Formats: sequence, C-alpha cells, structure tokens
Amino acid sequence: MQVVLSKSEPIILMLYPVKKLYRPELFQGNRRLGRPSRYFEGWYFKVAFDGDPFAVIPGVSLAPDDEHGFIQLIGGSAGSARYHRFELRDFSYNRSDFQIVLGSNRFSLDRIEVHLDGFEALLDIEGAVRWPSSLLSPSSMGWYSFMRFMECYHGIIVLDADIRGEVNGQSRSAGRFYLEKDWGISFPRAWIWMQTNSFSTRASLTCSVARVPFRSTEFTGFIIGLYVDGRLYSFTTYNGSKLVDIEYDEHSVGITARRDELVLAIRARREAGAQLASPVQGEMSGRIEETLGSEVSVELSRNGRQLFADRGKHAGLEVISPGALKEEIANPDAR
Repeated sequence: MQVVLSKSEPIILMLYPVKKLYRPELFQGNRRLGRPSRYFEGWYFKVAFDGDPFAVIPGVSLAPDDEHGFIQLIGGSAGSARYHRFELRDFSYNRSDFQIVLGSNRFSLDRIEVHLDGFEALLDIEGAVRWPSSLLSPSSMGWYSFMRFMECYHGIIVLDADIRGEVNGQSRSAGRFYLEKDWGISFPRAWIWMQTNSFSTRASLTCSVARVPFRSTEFTGFIIGLYVDGRLYSFTTYNGSKLVDIEYDEHSVGITARRDELVLAIRARREAGAQLASPVQGEMSGRIEETLGSEVSVELSRNGRQLFADRGKHAGLEVISPGALKEEIANPDAR
C-alpha cells in the first residue's frame, strides 16, 4: 500500500479528515490500511456506450484473514462478472487529487486506465456533473455524513459526464459516465438500486432505497436524484421527501417519491443479471445479482403538470429483499 502526498504534506495530513468528508471520492479508510478492521471501500465506475454498457469496481477489503485489493468487472461481454484480486501493497491513493491505483490500473475523475486479462480500457472523462456539496450537507448523504457509526456509507460522485477513448483496442465515443461509491462494514439487508444516464436527452437518474441500521434500530433511507435540464431534483430521507409507494413483481420494480409539490415516479424492467461479490463484515463473501440491461421509465411532475418523461437504457438494477422496504411504506412505524 502506498500513499501519494503533495509538497504540502503537513497541511494535507492535518486537513485530510475534513477534506475527505466533503469529497467522498477520496479514500475514506486511510486510518485502517495496514491493520485488519472488517472494512471495505469500493468505487463504481459505470460506462455506457450504445449497446455496450460495463462497470469497473476497484476497491479494498480489509477482512482479518483476507486483506486484498480487487477490481470487479461487470459487462464487457454479455451477462458476465469477473473478480480480479490484488495484493494490498498494489493499492495506492492520492490525498490531494482523487486518484486510486491497483497494479497497472488507474482511476481518477478525468481518466480510466484498465488492464485486466481479457479487458483493456483507456478512457477520458469530460464535462462531469457532480452531486452538490454544502457546509451542512457534505455529500449525497446530507447530514448523515457526519454520523461516524453507520455500517455503510453511499456517495454519489458524478451524476453524468461524457466519456470516450478505447475499449479492447476499438475506438469508442459519445458514451455516458457515472460514478458512485460505498464504504463501511457491510451492505444493508434489503435495498433497491437503479441508475441510468442513457436517455434521449441529457439526463441522469440515480436511486437507492435501503434498510439502514442506525444504533439499535433501522429505518428505510433513500437517496434519489434526477438531473435534467441542468438541474438536480433530489428526493432524500434528509430533505423532507417521502416514499409514497414501492411496487414490485418478478418482471418490474417501481418507486414513487414526493417532495412538496414534486412527484417522481420510476419503474424499472427486471432482467437476469450477473453475480457480484458484496461485503459482509468487510469480507467480500456476499453475492448479489446486478444487471446493466434494464430500462427505466421516469416521470417527474409538479402539481400534476409533467416536467419530464423519458426512458433510460443500459440501466443498472439491483433488487434485494424488496418486501422489507415495502413493509415500512405500508406501516411507517414498523421497526
């Protein structure tokens, strides 16, 4: 493991805990490296060229008996997922400008370099739209970012960007890029996640609804964002929004959220996916199914007047124990 510092090393060392709070893309687990602590951290780089979406997920697992770095790859070939292990010493991060390295693979906010067996990508990222940050709302988690005892943290980094370059030696252009991350100990026991920024116009949807452990209880938390026409419409647990309904069957899943006079209705088509490794007590021993081949219909309205309606392709979708989420919608006092 290597840490890259700039010339202002003493200042960065002092400010880094505050800096990473407001820039969640930075490595959050710096105090844990080198000592097993049941911790994981992973970045989700999603790329969608027309007809060929894929996601690259670099990260670290600090399970006591199995410390290692990893890169998961989903897509790049139909319905596949691959897990590439690295020695922890092959992982490095930058404290000043976001950059993580795993062996010969490099990831930043403006470039991706992936060199894996059977998969190569050299891609440039431009025009990134970030989730906004403010003093009391450092990231997409809002004031929950200040809670340092939670099992899992979720950061939406780049809602939408242009991406172009080479994939497996072939020139690619006019792609869409999205970046989020998770870190902590374990994923929740139930969640619905969907994301797409492949609409007919420039727009991006990200949606995460989960049962969140909180001290001795749990609650259904959600972070939903629709970026369209240069504006982010956010529906979150901490900004007064409400989940109105969750519907699901074997073919689709739908979520309706309200914030004041705004209503957002989304419905995703469920497709067979690939098996990804997921964290359980810091160890990448869990298994979840994710597809990048879903399609999501989105409608945003204000006081019954439609503001946006479209379908997003190449959508990522995970549906894990949705009944536990719907139960609290029907019974808000359920614990």
